[in-house]
Amino acid sequence: MASFHFNPNKNLIIVNNIAHRSEPFSVEENDGHLIVNILSENTDDESYVPAIFAVISIKNKVISLYGNIKLIKWSNDNFEVLFNLEPITYYASPTAIAQESYSGRGLEHIVTLYRDRSMQLLLECNGKVANFKISHNIRNAKILLQPTSLGFLSILTADADFDKEYLCLVLYDGKYEKLFEDVADKISFTQNSFIVTSQLSDMLSRKSEISYTFIDGCFKITNKRFTYGHEKDYPQELIPYLFLEALQAGDDVSAKGYLSDDLSDMLSHFKTFFGNFTKIECPQYQTLRKNDLTKVALLYSCDKPINQPKFFSFMMEDSKITNVSD
Repeated sequence: MASFHFNPNKNLIIVNNIAHRSEPFSVEENDGHLIVNILSENTDDESYVPAIFAVISIKNKVISLYGNIKLIKWSNDNFEVLFNLEPITYYASPTAIAQESYSGRGLEHIVTLYRDRSMQLLLECNGKVANFKISHNIRNAKILLQPTSLGFLSILTADADFDKEYLCLVLYDGKYEKLFEDVADKISFTQNSFIVTSQLSDMLSRKSEISYTFIDGCFKITNKRFTYGHEKDYPQELIPYLFLEALQAGDDVSAKGYLSDDLSDMLSHFKTFFGNFTKIECPQYQTLRKNDLTKVALLYSCDKPINQPKFFSFMMEDSKITNVSD
């Protein structure tokens, strides 16, 4: 019998005509279908209600999904249901938000930020055109055009949600290449470089300052600095999570501090071993024994409808990691 775990998160979820509004809940199904409707509450500034209609089909232990939902497979019988209620967008004629042009070296550059269904950055140079979708909600945008020895640099800065700052850098050297796009708490510029300051949501309340310098046609990381808001002694069971958070942040000095002396020179090996994970989790919907307390689940980017975490077990001694197995 497969169990499907839902979290309404202030939305209305209807599964097989039974409504759920607030608390997480689970539905079991062996062979059959789950008819899922997910709706958000009407608000004054919306002329529509974002909604999802989906079907989870189970036959001979094979699961098929129809509609805009995904699953995390925590075990053979436990699945977490994921959904994203995206606003419904309608076509509108393109509207320019900001535009700048530059003439020099026999070239005419025009860069336009515009909106139709979404925010887009349009770059034009003597008949060559590139278009990039903006990956964040931004406002108060400014465009700066700057010739360099290795090409022509287009700089887009803006305010982003949650009081963040946005930066996008595109280089033209006969073709367009996006060099950087991200949001951060603060982005500051110096000569041929910029510094990205981010407050991370991890146990140490880590703040990172990463310096990028324009070298050989791209921006390379030239310095990293970290400070900590919650630096203290943590229980041994949390050391694997602290270690993985340090790895994810690129904080090599902190990460090495969680390894035993025998493993302290193997940090690059661990980076390859764990790969580019996107989320660190305690194993969900499982009965953990005492020796499972240092077992960690990692999630990775996945285009498939069903994502399966990778589980890693850590061996500890005197609050230091002495071995890791998968």
